Amino acid sequence: MLIKKISRFKPRKPSSGLSNVVTYATLICSLYGHQAAADTVTPNQGSMDTVNVLATRGEKSNLETPATVSSISKQDMERRGVKNIKDLFAEELDVDVKQTIRTGNSVSGASNRKGSSESINIRGLEGNRLNLMVDGIKLPYSFGFGSHSAARGDYLDVDGVSSVQVLRGSSSALYGSDGVAGTVLFNTIEPHDMLNERDQATSLAASYFDASQTSKGVLSHARRGEDWSALMVGSLALGHETETQGANGGSGSSRTQANPMDTHNTYVLAKYIKELHGGDELKFTLEDSKKRIDTNNLNAISGSIHSDVGQDHIDRTRLSLDHHYHINGPWADVIDSKLWYQETSAHQAVWQTGTSQSNPYLPSTYNRTRDNKVNNDAHGLNLQASKEVLQSGGHIKLAHQLKYGFDVSESRVKQELNRSGDVSTPESYIPKTKQDMLGVYLQDDLSISHLNLIPAIRFDRWSINSSAINKNDQAWSPSLGAIWTQKQAAMPFMNIGKGFRSPAAEEISASFTNQGHGYAYIPNPNLNPERVLAKEVGIKGSVQQFKYAISYFDNSYDDFISQYTFNSRTIPTGVVTCGLPQCYQYQNAPNANIQGLDVRFEYRHNPEWLFKAGYIRSSGTESTLAGVNQPINTVQPERIIISADYHQGIWGAATTIKYVGAKKREDIAGANANTYAPGSYTLINARGQYKASKQLNLYAGINNLLDKKYIDWANISSSGLTQTGSTAVSDYHTSPGRNFFVSLNYAFM
Repeated sequence: MLIKKISRFKPRKPSSGLSNVVTYATLICSLYGHQAAADTVTPNQGSMDTVNVLATRGEKSNLETPATVSSISKQDMERRGVKNIKDLFAEELDVDVKQTIRTGNSVSGASNRKGSSESINIRGLEGNRLNLMVDGIKLPYSFGFGSHSAARGDYLDVDGVSSVQVLRGSSSALYGSDGVAGTVLFNTIEPHDMLNERDQATSLAASYFDASQTSKGVLSHARRGEDWSALMVGSLALGHETETQGANGGSGSSRTQANPMDTHNTYVLAKYIKELHGGDELKFTLEDSKKRIDTNNLNAISGSIHSDVGQDHIDRTRLSLDHHYHINGPWADVIDSKLWYQETSAHQAVWQTGTSQSNPYLPSTYNRTRDNKVNNDAHGLNLQASKEVLQSGGHIKLAHQLKYGFDVSESRVKQELNRSGDVSTPESYIPKTKQDMLGVYLQDDLSISHLNLIPAIRFDRWSINSSAINKNDQAWSPSLGAIWTQKQAAMPFMNIGKGFRSPAAEEISASFTNQGHGYAYIPNPNLNPERVLAKEVGIKGSVQQFKYAISYFDNSYDDFISQYTFNSRTIPTGVVTCGLPQCYQYQNAPNANIQGLDVRFEYRHNPEWLFKAGYIRSSGTESTLAGVNQPINTVQPERIIISADYHQGIWGAATTIKYVGAKKREDIAGANANTYAPGSYTLINARGQYKASKQLNLYAGINNLLDKKYIDWANISSSGLTQTGSTAVSDYHTSPGRNFFVSLNYAFM
C-alpha cells in the first residue's frame, strides 16, 4: 500500500538550470564520503580553550570572551558518531533539538510533523528566536500551519560542517534580527582543513547508526595548485524511522512503535579559492542539500481510515562569493565581503483513503490528498571592515580591534496548498511575501591594561510587504561586554545587550477561514517585533590544569509573540475577531522572562585524561494577554553532564553521564491532572576510537548503555501530550533504547 501511494507523488519540476546542475553533481558525488583523518589520535582540548569568531566577529578564546560560548569541532563530531543536529548538541548543557514524528491523522491533525530535527533550543527558547547561520548566511524562518511545517533544522546538514559555535543571549548588536535567545554558527569545511601541507587529499567515510538503521557514505577530495585550492564533499545517507521503546505494533491509536519511514538524504559542498596578490583571495562556494522522507502513518488507521501515507522533500541550495581584501588604509586593514543567494523549499504531500457515514464534507468512500509547498528565495550582501589601533600614554596601553560594516538582504516567501477529495480549491495560508533587511553595525574590542571592553551598536531597518500587509520598522541594538583578565585564576565578566526579532510572514499575515468547521486564522498587521534585554554576569578562570566558568543569566522580553485562541469567553478588548466560534491570531504578549544558573568545569589531569562537568538550571514565565503569568513550556528541565575522555597513542575512549531532572506539572502552562510530565532519567554513553593504520581510523560507540526508557521534553514541549491512564501515548514518544554506531574513515595517500 505504501509503495502504491508513494508512486502517485509527482516530483516538482526544477525551478532553474542551476537546480539541474546541482542535482547532477549530487548524484555523482553523493555515493561516497568524508573529511581526511588526522595522522594520530589527539586528545580533546576542551571547549574553553577553543578560539571562536562568533561572539566578537574576531578571533578570541572562549575562556577570555565575556559571554558563554561553546564550540564543537569536526573531531568531536566524528568521535561521538554525529548523524544529525540532534546528535550534534546531545552533550551541550543548555542546547536541545526538537525531533518529532508524525502522529495520528496526518491530513487534518494539527500536531503532526515529519520525522525530523525541527528546532534548536537554547536556554529555553527555540525556532525563529535563534539566529542560525551557515558560513555567515542566515537560514530562513520556520513555517508551521495546521498539519504542515517547514522547520529551520531540516535545512541543516552535518556532513560538510567543520566546526560549530554557540553564543547564548542576545546577539542582535552584531547579527541583527532573530538572535534574541542566541546564535549558532555552522562553519563548513575549507580546503586547508584537509590538505595541511599536502597538494591533494582524498578520504572516504562509511557509517552505520543503529537507532534509525541509517547507512551513510561521504567522499571528500581537496587539491591545491600554485595559486588556488579546491574542495568537493559529497554524501549519501539511507535510513528508516528512529526507533521508540514502545512495544505495540500493528495499526491504530494503540500503536507505540514508530511509524515506518524511509529517509534519503544527499549533500554536496564545493569550494574554489583563488589566491590574489598580497594575501587577498576570492572564494566560490556551492552547497546543496536534498532530503526525502516517506512515511506510512499506521497509527492513524481506524475503522474509517484505511491508509495514510506521506512524503516530504526538504531542499536547500546556496551560492556565495567571498572576497578577502587587505587594504591597509587609515580606516581599515582588511575588508571582507560576501555576496550570496539561497533557495529553500519544503514540499509535503499526504494521501489518505477511508470511508465516512457522517462527515458532510466526505463521500461514503473517499480518497483525499494534501499537497503543501513552501518556497523561500533570498539573496544578500555582507561587508565588514577590520582595523587594529594601538595607543600608549604613560603606563596605560590601549588596543582597539574595530569591526564595522553592513548587511543587506531580501527574501521572498511563497506558500500554497492543493487539496482534493473533500475540498479541491487551491489555498495559501500566507500571501506571497517579500521581506527586506538592512543593518549597520560598529564594534570595538578594547583592551585597557587588564580590562577588556567590547561595546557594540547596530541599527536595523526592515520591511515586510504582501497583498495583505505593508509594514516597516526599525531597531537600535546596543551591547556591552566586559572581562577583567589581571589574574587568570579569576576573571569576572558581564555582558548586557538589547535585541529584537522581526515577525515572520506566517505570524503577521497568516489567513485562513473554514466556515464549515467554525474557525479561522486572521492576520495581524499591528504585530510588533519582539524585544529583549539580555544580561549575564559570571566568573571564569584557569588554574594549572583546571578551568571553570560560572554565570547567572536573566533575559527579559517585551512584545513576546505568541499565537492565541479567541472565542466568546476570551476575546480581549480591541482584538479583531473572525466572526466564527474560534479565531486564531498571533499577538504580542506583554512580557516574558527566563533566568538561570550555568556552571562548567574542565580538568586536564595529564595529556591523556580530560574530565568535564556541567550543571544548568533555568525557569521562565510569560504574561498572557489576559494578564495571567504562566510557565514557558520550551524551558528545559535541569541537567548535569559529566564526561571522562582518555586518549593515548593510537586509541582513545570516553564516557558521558547525563542526568535530566523531572519536568514538574506546575512548570507546564495549561497543565491539569491528565497532563503528562516526564520524570527524571540518567543516560550513559560510551565510545572509542582506534587508528588501525596511518590511513584508517575506526570509531564506535554505544548510546543509552543501560537501555533507559525516557521521553525528551524538547520533543514534546509543544505537542499537548497527555497521560491517558496507560503508557500507550507516552511510549510512542520515547527516545531510542540502547543503540550503537560504527564508522570508519580511510584517507588515500
